[in-house]
Amino acid sequence: MLDKIRILVVEDDRDLGRAWKRLLTSRGYEVRLARTLSAARQVLSTDTLTPLQLVLLDLELPDGDGATLLPTLEQQEHVPAVGIVSSHYDSVRAVELLGRTTAGIPKPVSDETLCAFVEALTGVDALASAVDAFGAKHGLSTSQKAVLRAAALGLNRAEASKALSVGHQTVVEQWKRIFDKTGLREQRRIIGELFALTVRIRERRP
Repeated sequence: MLDKIRILVVEDDRDLGRAWKRLLTSRGYEVRLARTLSAARQVLSTDTLTPLQLVLLDLELPDGDGATLLPTLEQQEHVPAVGIVSSHYDSVRAVELLGRTTAGIPKPVSDETLCAFVEALTGVDALASAVDAFGAKHGLSTSQKAVLRAAALGLNRAEASKALSVGHQTVVEQWKRIFDKTGLREQRRIIGELFALTVRIRERRP
């Protein structure tokens, strides 16, 4: 990366936060850590010279619900993408936070999944282009591309059905058609190809 993407990780588990910082730093990101809402607000109020591109936010923090940080983030001059990474992230919270956060995934999360999640969230425009390109290649419908994008942003099928305002069975049927059209039988392989395409698109952009 020519210009490092700046990420704020708001995570109260000291060891986990440090591990994520090492991991993401090794991938070329610039990472700040905050273990509480108060510490996160301090970072946002004092470190204003270079905007954040992404906040990875736990919901269960020592001094309150992580979602209460959202108004502060929404008031930033450059509003960052927000990815929820929390053991308390479920379909209820996904719907509650829809439109205020970019995506979310539940803990525990593997290093590979976390990196793919961050890559998608720091290149949302590229992800949209990748979905369109992947969809055109395999003849996916608009509905199938919407289901695919929801999965790439970390929503499971139940969460995708709520976010897209369709029935759960509709999401299941769309995935069956995606499998048939792509010739791939595992969702993770399809998402992996989509993430790889997202990275290639980002690398081609100036």
